[in-house]
Amino acid sequence: MKSTPFLSETLSPEAALERGRRLPFALLRTFSAVSLGFTPPTLPADGELLDARFFSADEEIRLFRDDGVLQAVSLRETPEAHTLETAYEIGNPVFGRLLTVRETLDFDEDGQAYVALSRLADWKGA
Repeated sequence: MKSTPFLSETLSPEAALERGRRLPFALLRTFSAVSLGFTPPTLPADGELLDARFFSADEEIRLFRDDGVLQAVSLRETPEAHTLETAYEIGNPVFGRLLTVRETLDFDEDGQAYVALSRLADWKGA
């Protein structure tokens, strides 16, 4: 069985929110707002949350709805992973200046590279 270049851990929504609070940055979407920046001290109620991405250079915790039920996963690269990072300039100053996305590469049976995972890795404010 082929190993993947990233680790995926299923979490309960409660555990994900608790671990997410310890990561420095968050992208939160609720029914009434979108926010991107430092992880806020208080988070929206579960019923209001559409999805959330808490992130750092080492990990991203995603909460998302699947058939209306909140699900959660933690994503990290393995030490031997091949990655690319791209910093995107943000055009709206409300959301900061830069958002860095890390793409983890994997290789198929023919040796062709493809993006196996994209995750948020850094954010720079105003």
